[in-house]
Amino acid sequence: MRNVNFVRGFSSEWLKLVTNRAVRGTTVGFLCAAWVLMGLSAWAMRQVGLEKAGMDPKSALTTICAGLNANIIIILIAVGVLAVTSEYSSHTMRVTTMSLPSRPLTFSVKLTATACFALLAAVVCLAGQIGIGAWLGGFPVSFTDGRWWIFVSVVLCQVLGAVAGLGLGYLMRSSAGAIVTEALVLALGAFLMFIPQQWFQDHILPAVPPIALTNATALLDVPSTMTQVPTIGSFAIWAAWSVGLAVIGLVRYHHTDV
Repeated sequence: MRNVNFVRGFSSEWLKLVTNRAVRGTTVGFLCAAWVLMGLSAWAMRQVGLEKAGMDPKSALTTICAGLNANIIIILIAVGVLAVTSEYSSHTMRVTTMSLPSRPLTFSVKLTATACFALLAAVVCLAGQIGIGAWLGGFPVSFTDGRWWIFVSVVLCQVLGAVAGLGLGYLMRSSAGAIVTEALVLALGAFLMFIPQQWFQDHILPAVPPIALTNATALLDVPSTMTQVPTIGSFAIWAAWSVGLAVIGLVRYHHTDV
């Protein structure tokens, strides 16, 4: 019975996501931003020349994809936020909550649907970026020497970003408040990097979400020159922040009125 409820709930949540105008528009914006920025970057790099830019041709595509990820992920986080806050703003959250036997089940269904939706968007986005980079920039597509991880980590980090957005949506229940909060948090890293104390650079900075996000999309087994933390460690930190925020959102959803 629980499995039947989960499948039925997942179908309902998926339908909400693909028919929600705000979610659909934000996802289209995410794809357009990623593809336009990749096109401009590839065109500019081709004009300058990879050798003059000091970039390995095999690494050009992964370097640009990883760099763009840190800038466009905020849009996919907003998709996770809107998956929740749109229900609060349209006063349908109570109906959603009552449609399944328990709130944890309702939460897990929405979380799964949102993660799957974000995964689809991230894969389509990456495929488009690879195609545009190969076409406009003439970049070779290489998965050797650990470059496969950069492609995989970009997708996984974006999915985790949507999960974090979902948790933030449950926590704040306001689209504007949650999106402004995520923007401020992601901008925080640029300021904290200038704190000169060595103990801060060694022990605090690696755990800051935007820094962990940036370092997570790098070659495996190569410590970041910024924090000296291995790539997989930075990815684990980003995952911990994202899942932790989702858990906090679940706690508030479970113990407060809707």
